[in-house]
Amino acid sequence: ANLSPAEVTTMENVASNAALVQNQMTGTATDYRTNTGGILQVPLVSAADFLTTPQAPNSMVTIFGSNLSTGTANATSLPLPTTLANTTATIEDSSGKQEPIPLFFVSPDQINAAIPPGLSSGVAIITMSNQGTVVGGANVIVNPVAPSLFTANQNGQGAPVGVVVTANASGAESSQSTYEGKSVGNYTPAPINLGQTGQQSVLVLYGTGIRGVTSLASISATIGNVNLPVQYAGPCDPNAFVAFDQVNLSLPQSLAGAGQVNLTLTVNGVAAPPVTLDFQ
Repeated sequence: ANLSPAEVTTMENVASNAALVQNQMTGTATDYRTNTGGILQVPLVSAADFLTTPQAPNSMVTIFGSNLSTGTANATSLPLPTTLANTTATIEDSSGKQEPIPLFFVSPDQINAAIPPGLSSGVAIITMSNQGTVVGGANVIVNPVAPSLFTANQNGQGAPVGVVVTANASGAESSQSTYEGKSVGNYTPAPINLGQTGQQSVLVLYGTGIRGVTSLASISATIGNVNLPVQYAGPCDPNAFVAFDQVNLSLPQSLAGAGQVNLTLTVNGVAAPPVTLDFQ
């Protein structure tokens, strides 16, 4: 039910490129930039839904700009490096604490990174440098949580990246994807079969900005007026992933035949953009 590290890296890089092409930000990278204090201010968005909303410690983000790096490089091991292709980034939180930012990927017009843990809430300042020269800056509001879910079309909308695991009375399990199709931009919600009466199904979704939830009592998932029991919400195998979260939800048999419906995940009172499922 888990994604491999290589799949996550590929998904994030492709998703970020798709965000720029499809203009899934508040404005395009060109229009959004402003010169402030002599430092080019560039847009920073969630790597999952591409919104310039507050971000959380231990969450994936994408930064767009120009001349951010003189080359292109991917992180190839854990822990993530804080320098790639001579590019570095630092964040200063509202208390004045400064931390280097772990990097997934850098290129001249894009940086994929992880907001470090342990930051104070409030406005933080990110500074990007290449070979010691400041090449851009970004302001971001840091919240304890900033939930967003990865989607198959890599635009923060439609079918989520996930899997439904169904167990029968003997304990045997079967799994099915939450989406179907041949390429990004053409994926649709896959029909979900909840099995026979007495079988139990769990929906596993992947996102970021979720692990800061105070307790399972502070997270909810709803489909219309149906509340889905939350079994788990937190890091997805921290030995293999960085800033990548997982949510496990029980699916009641009453959803069978519901057709296409929207699911909304709310964490500490903050709602992620809804995603779409299809129950046959």
